Amino acid sequence: MRNVLVFAIDGITSALGLSCWKSPVEQIELASTFPTTSTTCWTSACTGEGAETHGIVGVVHTLEGLQRPINIFEYQPEICTLATGNFFHDAASLGYMPVALESDLTGLRCGWKDSLLKWAKLRPSGTFFSGRPAESVPIVDILRAVAEEVDAVLSDGHEPKLVWCFVDIDQWIHHTGYDEPTVKFLRMFDDICARWSERGNIVIAHSDHGLVETEHSSEVASVFAHVATRFNGHIGGAGRVRWIHSAADAEEIIAYAKPCLPDDVAILRREAFFPAMSNLIRQRVGAVLFVATGRKFVSMPGYCYDHGSLMKDELFVPYARWQR
Repeated sequence: MRNVLVFAIDGITSALGLSCWKSPVEQIELASTFPTTSTTCWTSACTGEGAETHGIVGVVHTLEGLQRPINIFEYQPEICTLATGNFFHDAASLGYMPVALESDLTGLRCGWKDSLLKWAKLRPSGTFFSGRPAESVPIVDILRAVAEEVDAVLSDGHEPKLVWCFVDIDQWIHHTGYDEPTVKFLRMFDDICARWSERGNIVIAHSDHGLVETEHSSEVASVFAHVATRFNGHIGGAGRVRWIHSAADAEEIIAYAKPCLPDDVAILRREAFFPAMSNLIRQRVGAVLFVATGRKFVSMPGYCYDHGSLMKDELFVPYARWQR
């Protein structure tokens, strides 16, 4: 059995990834999940299930039995429990040792991380992009660190391994967009993957979502605040999709908020975005969603690119396989 290396590269559009990777034997475009936020997308990638089944719907949302929304990166109890397991569980059942490099998840302590990596042997490692100012470290040094961490796992024992490595270049793209260092990273990453495949490994890389240009709008932020106050609710969601948790009638909220919002912010009932409605969606997603369809929305300080909604470059991501 060959070792299988899986690189989870956060924040890469299909168009960019497929254009930079020249040596894979297989390349396809994948459609991501909604919302196009990392917690939702990586949970779907690891479990094969959509948000209506695994219940991870973004960053800020309600939980059954709690009065106020949680932040998923701060909530400690295990939050996603599926009897079907995940792909680490599947790998173990096929005779692989499933290993997850902590990499750019290092320092994160929450139930979502525990659920995501359940059934994997968690191996501490250094970070690559997380916690570093954008472009503060040369790309060559980051790639060298990735290669060294993965090679250390491969040299540890003789059993066949599935090695999962999270690379959070999304942290930089939020601040710089898809600039020259990002392209350089992807092109040089292609060379490293080709070398791993020449040594007999199967190498897979894919992303969770892309990012699009986003400009913070104080006007939109003000509308969200007024809506939450008027309807005694809380704003949830993340990035370019938000919703309101409120006991008020959905149509009343829409009628009040829609005239106040610019045309490139869609406001619709939850059912329009989650046709496969489940109890988890009803419990965790507000009845009315606000979704960015253009550039101006709410965003974090310093961000010029963001994600969460359904524009093409947010939704479509690359998948590639290197194998000799």
